Amino acid sequence: MEWEDLMPEINRASDPSNMIWKLIDRDTGAENGAISWSFRVRDRIKIRLINEMESDHPMHHPFHIHGAGR
Repeated sequence: MEWEDLMPEINRASDPSNMIWKLIDRDTGAENGAISWSFRVRDRIKIRLINEMESDHPMHHPFHIHGAGR
């Protein structure tokens, strides 16, 4: 979702029917709430974010936040 940018038509068209966030556990195939990860304080974890090129709005980087720090 882009809050402050030069693409207002894309922002207006974005809603829960076409904006889908999904976490997938590659080891089990579990998605979102079905994932049963368990972490403790000071555990080191790695999360890989993937932006599929077939998506509606692919970017050259997998994750970004618009308007951060404002």
